[in-house]
Parts: sequence; structure tokens; C-alpha cells
Amino acid sequence: MILVTGGSGFLGAHLLVQLSSFDKKIIATKRATTNLDYVKKVFALENASDRFVRIEWKEVDLFDIYQTEETLTGVEEIYHCASEVSFDPKDHRQMIENNVRITANLANAALFCGIKKFMHVSSIAALGRSAQEEIIDESRIWKTDPVNSKYGLSKYKSEMEVWRAYEEGLPVIVVNPAVILGYCPWNEGSGKMFDRAYTGMKYFTNGYTGWVDVKDVAACMISLMKKGIVGERYILSSENKGFKWVFETMAEQLGKPAAKKEANLGLAKWLIVAEKWRSKITGRSPLITKETIRNGTLQCNYVNEKVKKELNFEFKLVAFTIEETAKRYLQEH
Repeated sequence: MILVTGGSGFLGAHLLVQLSSFDKKIIATKRATTNLDYVKKVFALENASDRFVRIEWKEVDLFDIYQTEETLTGVEEIYHCASEVSFDPKDHRQMIENNVRITANLANAALFCGIKKFMHVSSIAALGRSAQEEIIDESRIWKTDPVNSKYGLSKYKSEMEVWRAYEEGLPVIVVNPAVILGYCPWNEGSGKMFDRAYTGMKYFTNGYTGWVDVKDVAACMISLMKKGIVGERYILSSENKGFKWVFETMAEQLGKPAAKKEANLGLAKWLIVAEKWRSKITGRSPLITKETIRNGTLQCNYVNEKVKKELNFEFKLVAFTIEETAKRYLQEH
């Protein structure tokens, strides 16, 4: 039996579609208030609506160690996708505490229940960054640096709980996805990028980072679990692309004009203030903050050779993923 935490989220939904094609019982955790409409849409888009009924949804409080242990009864494999993501300063402290606590509880429960395989979804942000242009692979060691995001810190500390459990005997695999693109709620994650490109984006930054298709991330996760690998981490990234190129490509596919002006330091400060007010008016979390501006100027190259060699895997091109996702956005708007 398989357990997926965060099954109603972006990656979790696409992972469940692929897992449901195998003959294993699947449990997915959710909150009491969670709406499953998005997950149903993902299954429908993949012509898998008939498989949605195979998923057993359980309302689980992952902060409750005893309820978590009870949920793991009969479970052999865990895909831990649940995580909070925010670049809004007011959310940082709570996000770090929640991500670490949930992961520690789940890892401890998995140890207690004798789970055979535990996959933890981390992030390239957990590898750390610096203001210097650099090439980053799985061997990179986290270093405290002002340019590291608070989300990255939360994922790094969460990883430490997973690696601690590994030393205590839990069979662990860690994946570090790049920025994940694909069909997702348009007011969350990378979906907000498509939404902003559609409504109009006037400014760009000159940084670059790794990008990857959500379906590729799910496929790699399943393949790594099947191979029975333990004690390893894998960067899941298709290509390193500039934010300017990504937003230009999104705008082109959405039939909208691309941003023409670079967001320099002085302009960035004004944009952050303007976005803060927009966020208050709309009730949506801000897309532009001091962290997102800083992240957008960093130049990080991520190496994907380890997972490609391990699985003989070829990632989809980022341009293809953007084209496919933009078509879906236009259909829903």
C-alpha cells in the first residue's frame, strides 16, 4: 500500500494519476477543508477519471504523531509531497515551523511503523544559493547565505529530519525538483506566473534557474522508488533558463506582449510596494517580494546528469511544457 501526502496539491495530483495506473492500493492525505476539484481535473485531462475512485482520501492531521502513525498501518511506501510554500515575509516563520514539524512527524512515524521506502520531495532551494554564478549538483552542501530563501531554509531543515531518520534505519530517497511547470491552479505556484504573463507583465529580471515538467518529476519519483535506491538524492531539472526567456515564452504562447523593462534595484523597491498593495486589495499572496526579486537575479545552473544516468531518462523541453500549459490556461480563461 502507498501513502501520498499532499495528494491534492500540484505535484501530488499528477503523481496520483501516474501511481493509479499500477495495481497497488493508494491512500492520499488531505485536510478537512480541501476541495478535490483540481485533482479530478488532472485525472480527466489524462483520460484517467475512471481511476480516481481508486484513491482513498483520508483527513489526516500530520501535526498529530499518533494520528499519523495510525494512518501508516499497512502502508509500505510513502511519497511525502506535502509542503507549504510562501515568499510572503509574514508567512515565513510559520512555514518553516510547519514544514519541519510535519516532516519530522512523518519520518518518525515511518520509522516506528517499519516503512519499506520513504521518498521525500525537497527542492533545489534546499541546496542553497549564493550571489555568485555557480553550477550546482547533488554534492553541494548548504551554507548560510543572505540570498537563500526562507522556503529553501524550510526545505533544508526538513531534509535534515529525513537524513536523521535515514541514519536511524529508514530507507530514504530525496528528490530536489527545480521550478515545476505544468497544469496547476492558476493562483498557486508557477500557475501565478502564467496568470501574471496573461494579465500583463512589464518588467523582467536577468537571473536564471532550473525548470522541469510536473509529469517528469512524478515519473522520475516512481522510477526511483521502483529501483529500490536508498540514501541518495537527485536533482530533477530539465533545463536552466533565464526568467526573462521563460516569461517571454509564456507571453508569446498566451498571445500577450512580453515585458520590456528590466527591474533594477530602484524599480524593484517600488514594485514590491505596489505588489504589497495589490495583494491586500485582491487577497492573493504577492508574486513580487524582496525574495522573489532576489531569486530572479541569481544565476544558478543545476546539473541533472545523475538522475538521467540512473534512469536513462530524458526530460521534456521547457518550451514544450510552457506551450502545453499555456493552451490549458487559455481554454480555462
